Amino acid sequence: ERSWKKFFLVLGDFFVSGVAASVVNSALKYLTNSITVAFRQRLTTYVHCRYLADQAYYRAAVLRVGNLDNADQRIVEDLHQFCATAADLFGRTFKPLLDVVLSTARMGENMGYGGLSILYGYFLLSGVVIRAAS
Repeated sequence: ERSWKKFFLVLGDFFVSGVAASVVNSALKYLTNSITVAFRQRLTTYVHCRYLADQAYYRAAVLRVGNLDNADQRIVEDLHQFCATAADLFGRTFKPLLDVVLSTARMGENMGYGGLSILYGYFLLSGVVIRAAS
């Protein structure tokens, strides 16, 4: 038997979930970019203080001690890549944790927290068995 009311209820729930996921992903991308910029500013300030101290810039750029060309450009590019990678690592560890928390809450509402603890107990037990067997 078809129920249009249930269909539109599920469709509305799917729409709200999609909008929420979109907002979370956009916020995560914004947070990752903000972390990249803040980290790069602080690290650049620190590196420039070290680079300009004790005539290190003069030795690297003018005297070419160590045969290093374009030292300033290399530092800027390395800092940019390092900060982007570090912020991306933060995003890749935070989003799965958020997904687990939200999914756990949703499953707990749907199947009850007793069933959810049985499910997680099963995952934990199977992980222990697989680790012991391999």
